[in-house]
Amino acid sequence: MDPVGRMTCQGLGAALAGAAAQYADPGTVMTALAALSLTVTLASRPFVSRARRLHHDLGTPDRREERAAP
Repeated sequence: MDPVGRMTCQGLGAALAGAAAQYADPGTVMTALAALSLTVTLASRPFVSRARRLHHDLGTPDRREERAAP
């Protein structure tokens, strides 16, 4: 996901947290959303790894390699 997509998702997450904190204990909301974030991150790791391997196998340069080039 590109940086704009990441920032959009972070903004949506903050809006969700703020809305939920209006109706529930803020500490509980923060804990629940942190757990949800960790779950999504761990669940998406296999897909990210597979996408990186696919790009590598197809000869598509990794962004890290592009930045490392002089």
